Amino acid sequence: MDLADYFRGELSLRRLSVLIKHLPADAAVQRIAHKGETAWTREELLLTHLIQVWTGKPHPWLPKADRRSRYADLRARLEAQQRRLANPE
Repeated sequence: MDLADYFRGELSLRRLSVLIKHLPADAAVQRIAHKGETAWTREELLLTHLIQVWTGKPHPWLPKADRRSRYADLRARLEAQQRRLANPE
């Protein structure tokens, strides 16, 4: 695939973003996105889960999941706006 096709108008931005999104975890673009660190492959994640099953302790290098809601910030802004509208000064 020639990325110059994008600049020639032969490759859409959506297609380019899909291709980049589905690159392997050890691709250079993925390393840039993860600030120099390679993303964990599926095999590495499965191995760390096996270690957790066998030992009963989570692997110390296992990435922590982001437990925040995607909408927490939007909800907080909406509630602040509702409070402002309910108490106009």
